Amino acid sequence: MSPDDFFTQVEPRRRPRRRKLAVAGITVVVIAGAAGLVSAKDQVRELMATVESALPGIGPVPEETEAVDARPEELGPFEDSRAENYANGAAGLVMPPAKAMYGLSKKDVAAALKRVKQLMIASHLDRTTVLGGRPKAFIDLLVPEERAWFRKNLDRKSGFTAKDDFNTRAWVHSFAPKTAELATDVVKVNGEATLARHPDGMKVTVNYLFVYAIQRPGQPWTRHRVVAHHLGEVHVSKQGGELVAWVYDWNTGSVTPARCDIDDGFTHPIYPDSPHDEVAAKATEQAGDPYRLDAGTSENCTISEET
Repeated sequence: MSPDDFFTQVEPRRRPRRRKLAVAGITVVVIAGAAGLVSAKDQVRELMATVESALPGIGPVPEETEAVDARPEELGPFEDSRAENYANGAAGLVMPPAKAMYGLSKKDVAAALKRVKQLMIASHLDRTTVLGGRPKAFIDLLVPEERAWFRKNLDRKSGFTAKDDFNTRAWVHSFAPKTAELATDVVKVNGEATLARHPDGMKVTVNYLFVYAIQRPGQPWTRHRVVAHHLGEVHVSKQGGELVAWVYDWNTGSVTPARCDIDDGFTHPIYPDSPHDEVAAKATEQAGDPYRLDAGTSENCTISEET
């Protein structure tokens, strides 16, 4: 399998729908007689006056009509927040420029960075995964050995061994099923990726914020923002002539605001009427800034942090 085959990417693109307003008008055709004492222009005036009197309240018909929305403009879900100026979705996942380094060619480095970006899209932007479904897009990007381990430990609640003691759901960002729906298709993204030497080749470290606008299903008045801080590390090397990207760590370090008293790998949003979360309440007392990229790798979640 060639590096190009190993690193393929499919990025879905949603095209926004446009609404079109149809405006009905009246078309008047005037035929003037050759012997008429009134000019064609006067005939048009007379006919328009007749139309206006027959349709009281409408008034003169303008040449161009522009619809006016009298409803107050609703603020977007990211307005008046620091996420407002973040890039939209995958556009915020900017990778360093590719160049030959650490025993890898420029082509190898470019392919590796492409794979890392794919991994972040699959783990934090794939709609099925984000809404609590099976993270197939992420699973398909893993190397075979890691893929088998991820599948075995996905959503595991018991039966762990010393070797397999981890619920791999924590490697992707998923809201617990039926707890949230996206208020908009846009997810705001900000962060960076850095490259360094690894004993077998290159290490790619990613540090990104993903800001979601969510609401309780069917309840738009519960809309709020959730900030997920993602930290990851991928080791890239050549093995048997093939380029291999091994996910060494892939973790959502903190989510704000979210419940802390449920440890199942999913994000459980907090709403105004949610049951009291004693763990999250204590964490909130010492909460940091959810928008800081240098906040470290400690996991925490909070109730009332402003986002």
